[in-house]
Amino acid sequence: MSRHSRHLLLCASVLILASLAASEAAHAQSVLGKADSFLQKVVDALTGTTGKLVSTIAVVAVGLAAVFGRIEWTKALIVLAGIAIIVGAPQLVSALWGG
Repeated sequence: MSRHSRHLLLCASVLILASLAASEAAHAQSVLGKADSFLQKVVDALTGTTGKLVSTIAVVAVGLAAVFGRIEWTKALIVLAGIAIIVGAPQLVSALWGG
């Protein structure tokens, strides 16, 4: 991925997290409740519909870049591995914590 693409993805991620934090601050009861609720919304965003859409766009972009020789196939596979880790993280943590 180009530097510009990474920067754009980082900016979009920060905006999503900031909007989640701003909307959550008005509704939470306590400091821990705010933190738990905010973090749950982040996990939901990364593993829910938003995460699926961002992952789909990333796979398409990286796949096209790999096909046209703009990035190496190994880097494309690293992106896919990263997506798999993000998607599987809640199940892994639940298995480790016994939840």
